[in-house]
Amino acid sequence: MYEELLEEIAANRRKRGRDLQPPASDAQLADLRKRARQQLRYELPDAHLAFLRRANGLDYNGLSLYCSERSVIVGTQDRYIPGFVEANQDWRAGGSYRDQIIFGHSANANYAYNTKESAWQVRMQPTDTVVGTVGSFEELILRALESHRPPQG
Repeated sequence: MYEELLEEIAANRRKRGRDLQPPASDAQLADLRKRARQQLRYELPDAHLAFLRRANGLDYNGLSLYCSERSVIVGTQDRYIPGFVEANQDWRAGGSYRDQIIFGHSANANYAYNTKESAWQVRMQPTDTVVGTVGSFEELILRALESHRPPQG
């Protein structure tokens, strides 16, 4: 569903001398799954793990999709993508995101799963208003990538 767009992003990055983040290893994914269960009380969907097997996080055109653990952005030495568990702990620290699992964010949107409503949601920032609901993790990531796609031409 999102794979074609992710490949387009990879090609665009390669033109600029960069690539996608390397894939997460099986050990990294097993550790992430364990930490998500223990620290967030959340069972990661297989589709999320499949995404991380393709690219362990993404920093692209204002969009940050969280990786298995805090990682240096490919092609930089001092810029990082947040780790999934740590980012969610930070979001929850304020108290208002306790029912959300956030997979990534941009300056004006969070891409999340609402555990209370069992719904995949795009939520605007800073108001935390739901502006879109989709049916799956794959659709959520597709929406995120499409929203941050550079203009064609």
